[in-house]
Amino acid sequence: MADLVPGLIGMATLFGTTSMAAVMITFERRIGPLERLLLAPISLLVLILGKILGGSFFGLTISLVMVFLGIVFLGAPDDKSLASNPYHPCRRPNLFNPWLLRFGSYKGGL
Repeated sequence: MADLVPGLIGMATLFGTTSMAAVMITFERRIGPLERLLLAPISLLVLILGKILGGSFFGLTISLVMVFLGIVFLGAPDDKSLASNPYHPCRRPNLFNPWLLRFGSYKGGL
């Protein structure tokens, strides 16, 4: 069960934030606040950054709740379980660093 918690946290964060953002945009368009936001004397960049930061905060909140529930019900992982995991990033840093560097250079190029 403890092996499922990181996947559950990732899925809850991914699907929770993306569905929340999609629902909020359509809800705001239907009710009317989106038109008022677009007419406000702020730039479109500030509006988009506000939406992104709101979704990020919502995702962070969901993640922290899931981590807290995982620790309460399953207990905190001990050092032996992390050290014995061959796929833990601390055990194989060379496996993950090139991928992270490629992703960073890809995102920087956009």
